[in-house]
Amino acid sequence: MGKEIKYSFIIPHKNTPVLLQRCIDSIPVRDDIEVIVVDDNSDPYIVDFNSYPGKERRDVTIVLTKEGKGAGYARNIGLSKATGQWCLFADADDYYSENLISVLDNELNDEIDILYFNVFSPYAQITGRVKRVQRFYSIYASCKEEKLIKYCIFTPWNKVISRDMIMHHNLRYDETPIGNDAMFALKASETAKEIKIILDKLYCLTDQPDSITFRKRDINRKIQLLGINLQINSFLEKKGLGSFRIDITSIHDYIGMIFKDGIKNARKFRKIINQKTSFFKELFLGTVAPIRRRFAYLRYRRKR
Repeated sequence: MGKEIKYSFIIPHKNTPVLLQRCIDSIPVRDDIEVIVVDDNSDPYIVDFNSYPGKERRDVTIVLTKEGKGAGYARNIGLSKATGQWCLFADADDYYSENLISVLDNELNDEIDILYFNVFSPYAQITGRVKRVQRFYSIYASCKEEKLIKYCIFTPWNKVISRDMIMHHNLRYDETPIGNDAMFALKASETAKEIKIILDKLYCLTDQPDSITFRKRDINRKIQLLGINLQINSFLEKKGLGSFRIDITSIHDYIGMIFKDGIKNARKFRKIINQKTSFFKELFLGTVAPIRRRFAYLRYRRKR
């Protein structure tokens, strides 16, 4: 009888085989580890399916899908295949630190629902998402306000999550082309009864120019992103973290929508906002958000 699986690594993938191989190689081979790669209908001219990354490893399960429904759908497929006590979710173009498993073995116990850890960057200059995550960890280190880690970093890759909790509460990813992981991460944090936050940097977050995060957005992607960001902001407001809301739009953005995408699409943009909240409230909060955020950072730092 095989050894019980402790860690399930779930990786959605599309058209980045070299980077996927790097990600898989960063996960050690061990009897209690399984790696589940779910391919989101990659292009056969880009990916050689006969020598698919991870195919040579006995601990890697490769699931090929043809629906092309995005990373959220792929992650849900991965969850349905996972058997480990703990689930970790990686993007195919990122990778883990060498000491990941030794740290997790030392820090985890059966009472924990989620363990949160920090991230690092392969680049000398830290920008973008890495800078945001590390800034929240820096504030947390000084004031120990758990909400900043639980609810202001709404991504799955800095978390180890109990599979029993995921299954018991039927937590699943949104199957949308963009922003599919945010509400999963937030709902998981809200559901967790016992958490642990460590400062170790265990995940390397990379910024690929052609990734969905940085890809130029057409009007439909802008609207999809708007919808998920409204959900995030509503969630943050309920948790008393409105100062850290996402800047959905500003006066400049709205004017840009009119001139670049047409009045019709700008109206569609506004209509979606009005379904959730006051349009003029969003304009105002989007404009003053950087000031509110600065005061919030200072307020938390004074708690130390």
